[in-house]
Amino acid sequence: MTKIRNNQRLLTSSRSRRPIRLGFTLIEIIVVVTIIALLAGLIVPRIMGRVGDARNNKALADAKSLETQVTMYLLDIEQSRLDPDFELETLRRRADDGGGRNGPYLQKDDNLIDPWGTPYQIVIPGEVNTDFDIISAGEDKQFGNEDDITN
Repeated sequence: MTKIRNNQRLLTSSRSRRPIRLGFTLIEIIVVVTIIALLAGLIVPRIMGRVGDARNNKALADAKSLETQVTMYLLDIEQSRLDPDFELETLRRRADDGGGRNGPYLQKDDNLIDPWGTPYQIVIPGEVNTDFDIISAGEDKQFGNEDDITN
């Protein structure tokens, strides 16, 4: 049964003549929140595992990019090998500051920092590659163990 009062429709039940409530009950809200919490409990651990994988992939891509920049630097200075005292910060210098002819090869200091906030290191001669290795310390921020990432 519907009553019209002052241009408004008011729904009433036929038994009690009380307005019908159109909101949610507390039980319905608790059930929905519980379902969302269960789904979040299943999904969040999977996502968090992928964040670590994404950081590892970014560190590897950054190391390969740094390798390319070092190779460009070598071509510009017309040498085939790096000096043993070469530092990655050289890639940020202009030609008049001690960088290569076309330097700087990196635009930001952030390019020299891995996803965990540790600076990349260069090892000359390389342990994995012949000429040099670019290494990220990995998640534990300690060089020389199994989670290190090398170009």
